[in-house]
Amino acid sequence: MLEISNDGLDGSSVPGPAEGTGLSGLGRRLAEAGGTVRATVTEERFVLRAVLPAAAEGGVG
Repeated sequence: MLEISNDGLDGSSVPGPAEGTGLSGLGRRLAEAGGTVRATVTEERFVLRAVLPAAAEGGVG
């Protein structure tokens, strides 16, 4: 699990440069690998939590 939080919210957002970027693109890529992503926003912070399954013994493949 990886969790990133930012308490520097200013209420603005910046659109991504192309399809497949940003949170939706991240969610699709994590889902393809068997993982999940969740983004939450409160009045005080933005939190992104990504979870991926552990690799099988011996590595990938």
